[in-house]
Amino acid sequence: MGRKCIFCGKNLTQDEKPEHIIPNALGGKLKSKDIICDSCNNSYSYLDKELAEELSPLTSLIQPKRDNGKTGRSECSIFGVPGEKLSDGSIKVNTIKIKEENGKLILNGILSHTPNSQAEKENKQYLDKILKTAIKDRNQRQASKDKLNRYIELNATDIRSPIVKATIALNNNGNLMLEMLKIITEYYAYSGYDIKYISEVVNVLRNKDTAKANRITNYYDWQDWSKCEGIYHVLCLKGDPTNKILYGIVSIYGVLDVFILLNDNYCGLAIDKTYSFDVKNSQTTMGSLLPNITKDNLNSILQKQRDQKNLQDKINHFLSQTIISPLEPKLISALQDKIFGTDEIIEETLFEKSVNKIISDTLSSNLECFNSLPNNNKKEIIDKIFKEMPELQNYKVYRDTKIKKDKILAIYYEILDKLKNIDVAANPDVFVQKFLYEINNYNYDDVFIKEWILTNQDIVSDLLKNTLCELK
Repeated sequence: MGRKCIFCGKNLTQDEKPEHIIPNALGGKLKSKDIICDSCNNSYSYLDKELAEELSPLTSLIQPKRDNGKTGRSECSIFGVPGEKLSDGSIKVNTIKIKEENGKLILNGILSHTPNSQAEKENKQYLDKILKTAIKDRNQRQASKDKLNRYIELNATDIRSPIVKATIALNNNGNLMLEMLKIITEYYAYSGYDIKYISEVVNVLRNKDTAKANRITNYYDWQDWSKCEGIYHVLCLKGDPTNKILYGIVSIYGVLDVFILLNDNYCGLAIDKTYSFDVKNSQTTMGSLLPNITKDNLNSILQKQRDQKNLQDKINHFLSQTIISPLEPKLISALQDKIFGTDEIIEETLFEKSVNKIISDTLSSNLECFNSLPNNNKKEIIDKIFKEMPELQNYKVYRDTKIKKDKILAIYYEILDKLKNIDVAANPDVFVQKFLYEINNYNYDDVFIKEWILTNQDIVSDLLKNTLCELK
């Protein structure tokens, strides 16, 4: 016999739209055409929309991919600079202001983006528009465009992770628990269990009875998933015919955890089923054992006041997983400069303590929300940085890296000293050409140093050109 809509009883066909059990706007991937008809889907869609809007500050940080491969478009503040995250997940910053002064076109501000992305495309279209208005000669316009694009691409690593400052206000419309009930009911039906055991719950949803939904649900202080590496959506079902209880737990982002009583006189099969999806890494993971709940502690769970500290801990864990993950190149660059950009070599006995302080100070000055995090979450972030910077793997690696960086600087100084007789002011281009010649023909005794210098010679030559132009 064919499947029927769990709400209205209509026979379902393969023409029905697939229903996402957890809203796709939150990165939900579990879906089915065998749960709900299109008409009922539309009728209950406002619940999904309300949940997505209430959790939008968290969603803006993690930007989960939807089925169409895109993410939502959202505003963000990138280290205090207004920016935007686009539907493909790329970031763009555009604070360019243009003025004409003494016959010259002057562009001030920041124009930066994620490379090879929609953000890059939009920024370059904006740049085309500015140049087309300001420079009438096509060849001159193209030359200016090529030069600017070169610097934009060089600055692409300046993209930083967005820090979103927002208030999370749950249950604004009083329908949150009805949505949680809908999610676990659909998961129960998706799992193929007999609907007759949750008929009363289905009636609550049919009638959109928020008062009854609130009586059989409550926030749940479940720590298991908030301690894991990753950010999870979790759905759990537990059917215990011995204790005559059937219940579920819904966890969204490991932050919003809700307990749902489905039947307090259950006599069906034993059920112990968990679905977990790591939104951060886009993969389904192994479930964990559900907590054993009996009728004796059922009332205390349904009547317990929400633990604000528990919620704050979960939000802090979420932030520690998102605010610098993946670790942004600009922050890595700032850390490398502070750790390796001085002549002093840290003593071995002070290595871990000193580097911890440098990392903590750098994060405090670059990440607005870092200072407000508890110490255990700060430690999580600092430990993550150690893992993502191989040159801090241990003291020997640090010392070797430090010595090599000092050698690279020594080679640059040696070459510059060799070219000191060239009149830089009169022949800046000749000076740069000679500098590049010396770099490519230097007698290197270290393969790593040679490879690093030759790889970065274009960037170094651009820096030289800019410096010489300023001197003129």
